[in-house]
Amino acid sequence: MKKQNDGEDMIIYGTVKVSDKGQIAIPVELRNDLGIKRGDQLLIVRRKSSKNFTVMTMEEMITLLKDRVIDDFIKM
Repeated sequence: MKKQNDGEDMIIYGTVKVSDKGQIAIPVELRNDLGIKRGDQLLIVRRKSSKNFTVMTMEEMITLLKDRVIDDFIKM
């Protein structure tokens, strides 16, 4: 149930339920869009001041860190 709002930068993939073990299933459309495959490592982060969290692939985190290091180096 992938749905994109016109004019907004948000895609809704549907809802998931938390299992008795605290697990959730990532919707297939989202896995396909992000190229997430079985065995991939994902990073889950949250700001202390928020109840929301973000899930990203380790490749994305590495890219963000590299970009940050490069930006910091250029500012020197």
